[in-house]
Amino acid sequence: MSMIRNHKTRLLALAGSLILLACQPSVPPAPRNLVVICLDTVRYDSFINREIEDQLTRWMPRAQRFSNTMSPAPWTMPSVASLFTGHYPVEHGAGQFKAEIANLDKEIPSALVESATTLAEILNANYFRTGAFVSHPFFKADLGLRQGFQQIHNRRGWFRDVDRFWQWADRIKPPNRFLGYLHFMEAHHRHTGSNQELVGFLATVDPSTTEYLHQRHPKNCADPESRRCLQSLVYDVSVLELRSAVATVLDDLEQKGILDDTLVLVYSDHGEEFWDHEEIQLRQG
Repeated sequence: MSMIRNHKTRLLALAGSLILLACQPSVPPAPRNLVVICLDTVRYDSFINREIEDQLTRWMPRAQRFSNTMSPAPWTMPSVASLFTGHYPVEHGAGQFKAEIANLDKEIPSALVESATTLAEILNANYFRTGAFVSHPFFKADLGLRQGFQQIHNRRGWFRDVDRFWQWADRIKPPNRFLGYLHFMEAHHRHTGSNQELVGFLATVDPSTTEYLHQRHPKNCADPESRRCLQSLVYDVSVLELRSAVATVLDDLEQKGILDDTLVLVYSDHGEEFWDHEEIQLRQG
């Protein structure tokens, strides 16, 4: 693979699994605005599903997908720092611990190195307004992910993040431009609750959707009442909700008449394993 030497191009090239080009089929050379959406803990094979007909479906033919990319790290802090800086974790220094195994409840990861330059800083210097609307607690901490953003708003729930983003973006008028960064957490934590919480959540889901997802997980759902099955179903339902979240942003951009001037980048910082490597682990163990 050839090295991409242009710094700003490299930032986007490392972004991840899916780029939605919110513009006409012939891509304009310089979109006015940039919206970056992180779907935390979302697997590519869960998000890209041709069997699903939903709010996002109509947008998919206009998307440019990159299926041969991978996250630079297996968890949020170093992965997002790579997106923001265009550097690998060994270069930007964020998300490291003293020991190989760490407990995030007790230990704080290393911050972004002081010498790093972020995408938000680059765009600030080029007449962009920059804002982050996130549900991840790392943006509250002084770890470097906030670096360069003129506005930071930390809410809980993608709909609150989107609402606050538009309260901010609607005030930005040409010739000013904006970078809006959205970080959604629904797929990150819902499936980690108790079995009772998982059953309660699935009780709110359309039965036809649950039945379809059971068919997608014949191995994990051999026992429909097992924790393995419940977690798999709750995770996939959350990913389906995030498809609607992305579509909502695109619909809003279209309704506001700025879709053709906006590049929308959708990526995941890392995925989630649901016993996919169990056979390998058993052979090695």
